[in-house]
Amino acid sequence: MPQIRLSWSPNPASQLVHAYEVWEQLNDGAFNLRATVSAPEHVYTPNAGLLRWKVRAVNLVGVSGFSPIAEGPTLPTSPGEITVEVV
Repeated sequence: MPQIRLSWSPNPASQLVHAYEVWEQLNDGAFNLRATVSAPEHVYTPNAGLLRWKVRAVNLVGVSGFSPIAEGPTLPTSPGEITVEVV
């Protein structure tokens, strides 16, 4: 299964960022927290379907606003049920 790499540029004005929250949306559903990472990069094996992401910074005071939404490549969904017949 292929992996994807999400990366972003930290805002130089951000003060004492401790982590980044990576939020993922699958097939127009709700955004869900996918990971909390310490570096401005995240590599993982995604689910199949249409994926979108947004990221926000976290420090001791709270969280930033979200980044613009990024849309990634659409991975194929699994084939349907296999039918077996005697011919």
